[in-house]
Amino acid sequence: MAAQPKPGAIVHVEIIAKETAGVKKFFSSLFGWKFEDIPQMEYTMWSAPSGPGGGLMAPTPETPGTGQPLNYIYVNSIGEIAPRIERAGGKILVPKTTIGGGRSFAFFSYPEGMIWGLYEVVRRPAQSRKASGKPKAKRARK
Repeated sequence: MAAQPKPGAIVHVEIIAKETAGVKKFFSSLFGWKFEDIPQMEYTMWSAPSGPGGGLMAPTPETPGTGQPLNYIYVNSIGEIAPRIERAGGKILVPKTTIGGGRSFAFFSYPEGMIWGLYEVVRRPAQSRKASGKPKAKRARK
């Protein structure tokens, strides 16, 4: 399992392009990127040789950032950072949206207008052995 990113790290870069097949060919042939289509989402995940990876999709009316990569910044809590973004002069464009698996995103623009994404993962605490009903392993005596 990959290490949890630190808050403030760029963890996902989304590319929005009309010709997604051309993007795949361009970046895979030049830089060795790997692509994995997710047809049910009309989305493609990509990975670079040494992260971060991201996604690729065709533009939609709801898609912010068309024409520029959309960088996602990892945060501990979208709910805590969103008001701070607004107090600093930014604007929340898409509020916190849950996408399953404890993951959520939101979009904001900073004062000069560039759009950025926020990414949050709510990790469930590990179940204790007592709570799981499993007995503790006994240590062998020497």
